[in-house]
Amino acid sequence: MTHDVSTRSNAVLLSINRLTGFFNEVGLSVSATNVRSYCHWNGQENVFYFTGPPDGEKPTWPYLIRIERPGKTLKLVAKEFSFGRFMGHFNTNWETYIYPGPDNVVSSGVYLHNIPTDTDRMIVAPTTNQYEECYPVFYKDSVIYLRSNAVWQVSLTTSNTTRLFPPQE
Repeated sequence: MTHDVSTRSNAVLLSINRLTGFFNEVGLSVSATNVRSYCHWNGQENVFYFTGPPDGEKPTWPYLIRIERPGKTLKLVAKEFSFGRFMGHFNTNWETYIYPGPDNVVSSGVYLHNIPTDTDRMIVAPTTNQYEECYPVFYKDSVIYLRSNAVWQVSLTTSNTTRLFPPQE
């Protein structure tokens, strides 16, 4: 359901029948009765995503689906996605996901997951301090993260790393 604040009216965004049909079309054997939705602001408009509950003990979710505009076309972004990567963040188009450590482990490293290719790469190597956490977030074409009581910024190509705070002397 969606709600138009200006007109105070509700509308169906996506019916269970349409979602069930899409699951069958893309070969997903899951139920449409336990779908979770996410709304993401991409800088211009809200984009809606859907996923299901986690798959038992595994840190993966069964799928990630996006509603395309115009026409509310459904697109399968990933057949399996790991939201189990703690404290991660998507970029504005939800094609890359930045996170601070491997599945279910928070670390001082910064990792980038490319959703279309389902690949991961390390942006910043973790320290040997097992208690240090970094909390990375996207900022334009870079990542900002914490390390050793300082705020750092690194380009996605890892070619440029700068300490932002406290300023370098």
